[in-house]
Amino acid sequence: MPEEWMMAVTFTVLSLCKQAILNYWDYSKQIKTNTGNLGSMSMARMLSLTSENNYKLKTSNFLTSNLFKTKLACKTVSLKNSRKIVPNQEGYKTVYSQYMNTNSFAVTLNAKKSTEEFPTHIHVELENSDSYFKFDYDTTNGYYMVTRTSNNVSSDSDAKAHYEKSHVSNVMSYDKLNVKLFVDNGSIEILFPETGETYSLAKFTQDQNSKLSIKMNGSTDIKYTINK
Repeated sequence: MPEEWMMAVTFTVLSLCKQAILNYWDYSKQIKTNTGNLGSMSMARMLSLTSENNYKLKTSNFLTSNLFKTKLACKTVSLKNSRKIVPNQEGYKTVYSQYMNTNSFAVTLNAKKSTEEFPTHIHVELENSDSYFKFDYDTTNGYYMVTRTSNNVSSDSDAKAHYEKSHVSNVMSYDKLNVKLFVDNGSIEILFPETGETYSLAKFTQDQNSKLSIKMNGSTDIKYTINK
């Protein structure tokens, strides 16, 4: 999966714990923040080598055993029966929209295909006064698009265009809608539990107040859990 790594990894054993700096050379020197940070540390994960496919590199889930233990919200919403949730002009219903009182939190989304109309798209949006992020997941084919903006990336060069370029990828299993997002003030990382696939990106903001929104179409039930 696409990830913004700027760290060389040398294998000296068959299994090791890896953490890297999230950044990219196309904009790394054009970041404008009061802290002077040019990147952010990724979440730790375990790497291993397997003899499959000529020694393929495998990555474990993020190592979060001591993180995100406090539950902030947990609810199952029936989009079909939620008459109070009025869809927007594009047909999306907002099932969650709150300002977060913490810099670091995890979002877990679960839905199953049933006789009800399964959503074709789910949006997870994160808004700060100086940045924006959207995860747009297409349940019909497993493709998803990641878009982001930041006022802290210089517009005097191509840096802003590189940083704000949309990225499209896909996950190999999409019979169920299961996805986790891990957010802090400097990064957003996405995990698909069924396959272990991940997506990591740097986030540049000086605003400590984030608004989290979850939007869907369709008529099925959706369960969201938010932890800090």
